[in-house]
Amino acid sequence: MKRDLFGLGNGTLMPYMQAQVATYQRVTKTLGVYNIGINYLIKGHNGKLTLDYQNRPYYETTGSQIAPSGRRGQLTLQYQVFI
Repeated sequence: MKRDLFGLGNGTLMPYMQAQVATYQRVTKTLGVYNIGINYLIKGHNGKLTLDYQNRPYYETTGSQIAPSGRRGQLTLQYQVFI
């Protein structure tokens, strides 16, 4: 997004999306993990506040195979300081 979106020296927002798709021998279906979030960049890149939502499958074991049982979401808020 625009630099200094919130005024000179007050930072900007940087949205992002991520997808991870994989297949494994013991898992019966293709694995898909999806993230979407937004970074608030404070004073350039000196500080960053991130809000991230992840949607991922969870599994149950059936014999020697692992089968998906459903999907769950996870919300993460983190702050990072650059020195």
